Amino acid sequence: MPLQDMATPGLRAPSYGLLAACCALVLGCAASRAGSNNRYMVSSARCEFYKNGPAQAFGPDAVLPKGQKVTMVAREFGFSQIRLEDNTVGYVATDELTQLPPETPTPKPIAARRRSAPPVPERGLDLSDTPAPLPQ
Repeated sequence: MPLQDMATPGLRAPSYGLLAACCALVLGCAASRAGSNNRYMVSSARCEFYKNGPAQAFGPDAVLPKGQKVTMVAREFGFSQIRLEDNTVGYVATDELTQLPPETPTPKPIAARRRSAPPVPERGLDLSDTPAPLPQ
């Protein structure tokens, strides 16, 4: 007997598109992708770093020092995914990070245009047009 015939008359099976949309909505509330300013700094004295997530059975993989700069990959409630400067990806407690101010690009200095000096005659000074001294 086909599956369609066993269904309750008048009820239709939920579409997969609706199910996928609901899952995306629920997951979208729990985690968000980092925005354009995704640079952070470790603000606690001892920040535990987990490569596979905080629920891994064998404890943290490393301890990040205070002041270390990291890149936020995905901000989540409790723990966020980050990338270290050596491109290692892992998780740290979100409340142990402080967002850095956005980097402002330094403007390139405008090169001063040099004015060229008037050409110097090659034959020397011409004293023929100097006025004669006045008589007293």
